Amino acid sequence: VFEHMRESLVATKREHEATLQEMHKFNVAIENSVSSVIITDERGIIEYTNPQFSQTTGYRPEEVRGLHVSILKSGYTPSEHYQDLWATLRTGHAWKGELLNRRKEGELYWETVTISPVRDDESGRIIHYISIQHDISDRKRVEARLDFVSSYDALTRLPNRALLNLRFGD
Repeated sequence: VFEHMRESLVATKREHEATLQEMHKFNVAIENSVSSVIITDERGIIEYTNPQFSQTTGYRPEEVRGLHVSILKSGYTPSEHYQDLWATLRTGHAWKGELLNRRKEGELYWETVTISPVRDDESGRIIHYISIQHDISDRKRVEARLDFVSSYDALTRLPNRALLNLRFGD
């Protein structure tokens, strides 16, 4: 009986060590991610941010911990967009989209965002949200420039032939 208990404890210890190694691996991956990671409670109150979040937003973790994620709102995204986001999340589904947010110093920036609900294993209720965000401001600037160049003369800033043909026909 004693030997069986000892073997059981050794097996439990091995499982615990394997779990700790897995957790360490995930922690290193999140801490070194090129995307911002935010973990909130079920109300959207920030509990954790990774270093990339600080690099992107200018906020240190201790400045945002305990605050609602709405501190990043730019004021330019329609409220219906956020209502859709929260309605999707509260049904237990992940939400994906683009948001125009504001850095600590006030600069606007675009992000692709994926927010996933985390459920309690026993009750099934949502207890956290995990948001993975990636700054796409540079891509948006390039897209805007290409859109402009395709319709306007770069030197005069007047509509070019393509835009005139589109508006007035051939």
